[in-house]
Amino acid sequence: MNTLGPRLLAIAAILALPGCMSLRAYDGKKLGGDSVAVVKGDYKVRAGAPLSLLLRKADEYPIDVRYSAVELLPGVHTLLIDCQINGSVSRYSIEAELEAGVKYRIVGESGSGNRDCQNVRLNALN
Repeated sequence: MNTLGPRLLAIAAILALPGCMSLRAYDGKKLGGDSVAVVKGDYKVRAGAPLSLLLRKADEYPIDVRYSAVELLPGVHTLLIDCQINGSVSRYSIEAELEAGVKYRIVGESGSGNRDCQNVRLNALN
């Protein structure tokens, strides 16, 4: 009986799960969703999507490949974002006033022919 297939599938699932975790970018105990702002980027592994927006840093907190979102206290924050499009990477810095209890999504705009990233911004989801 070949058990390699199920083992590889289990390993892939374990490796994929961390990409959807949120980094807590503040000190102290964990706060509820109504007390923090959440900024969501893209998962590090993308299935054929031409454009990917990856969180790299929130204020002084580096964001590694395990995280696709960051939890922040309300206030002004600086986010460092990589916009990857068809093998090209552009880095953007966004300074934004974030509100408690609000989820934000990073949105990117590509140039003609999906050759480069023209703009990156935050959109409130709720």
